[in-house]
Amino acid sequence: MKYKCSLYLLLLLLLPTAGILFAAGCSTPAAKPTSIAQPPTPPPSNSFVGNQACAQCHTKEYQAHKASFHATTARLVSSIGKIVFPRSGLFGSRCRLRPDGSSFRISVGDSPIGAEKLQYGLGSDKAGITFVAIADQTNLFEMRASYFPGIAKWYSTPGQKNLEDDEMGLDFPPDKGRLCMSCHTTTLATDSIVPEPRFLGVGCEACHGPGGAHISAVKSHDPAHLQMDKLGGYGAEKLNTLCGRCHRTEQDIMKTSPSLVSETQRFQSYGIMKSRCFKESKDTLSCLTCHDPHKNATLDMGTYEKACLTCHSSAARKIGLSTAPSAKACPVSPQRGCIPCHMPARKIIPGADRSPSAADHFIHIPPKGSHPSPFRPL
Repeated sequence: MKYKCSLYLLLLLLLPTAGILFAAGCSTPAAKPTSIAQPPTPPPSNSFVGNQACAQCHTKEYQAHKASFHATTARLVSSIGKIVFPRSGLFGSRCRLRPDGSSFRISVGDSPIGAEKLQYGLGSDKAGITFVAIADQTNLFEMRASYFPGIAKWYSTPGQKNLEDDEMGLDFPPDKGRLCMSCHTTTLATDSIVPEPRFLGVGCEACHGPGGAHISAVKSHDPAHLQMDKLGGYGAEKLNTLCGRCHRTEQDIMKTSPSLVSETQRFQSYGIMKSRCFKESKDTLSCLTCHDPHKNATLDMGTYEKACLTCHSSAARKIGLSTAPSAKACPVSPQRGCIPCHMPARKIIPGADRSPSAADHFIHIPPKGSHPSPFRPL
């Protein structure tokens, strides 16, 4: 349903890359989902303790994560910093933005009547930020524009390019609003999608689970019952599924947005588990094979090439390191250049006014004499 600027609270959702919202699909312009993927039911909120409680024992991981994009994927608007507002209406519309102390408001034209104050910015400074408003604890609203701080410009939020000039954006029902907020925060109360400030961003407990019982066990000197899974002991499928809670799995795609089945650059967990490399890795090829979960994804291609060569090299095969019996060294470039050829960059949301690109996580062999295609597995 579309909302008039003069009548409703506003919102904006992010255009993330790895920004999770943009990549995970809170806005899906290609098709309306037939149902909404449900986030895992969280344990009682009082069993979560926040990142700061982890810092004393896990200082190295805490500091690395604190500097990551995951940590800032949801923030209070007042903490985001300078925003350059357009002098006229957004994209020719009548909707205007104005500073208001440490935050800002939206209104129709110059009238202060009906102006609403924004609450949260979803998405880190890596790509775009979408500002959201939450009404009645459960209803999420998305504005028609998203802000890109790196270039100080606004672009249409995916799926909202053709709104009327006095339409503010779209709203989300409670179930989808919860899905969006749960992927930008560490935990939410069962009856509200308004996050506690200490749980803004994807924190330690978003992956490791609530830490209250774990800290109690440590304080009582009970190392045999630390009340927390060691993720290093998980197999690849379990790890990829864990990441897929926000980066999406095949089950999510087929259930909610089957028209997006080819967008394996946007849904990374789905893409990697669709790949032959994963299927023949004997449960060893996971997101963690290439990415340090506490840090931002590196831009050093050598790091990823090293992971590829763990299986795809004659040396690995000779000494039995390769987990995939059918893995072969690349006949074109056996030592380097793996990623641009076998995981080419694609726009996260094709057709959007501005869309960052991401590596296609469906690992494949490009057909001879053609542009790399995402439909032939490696």
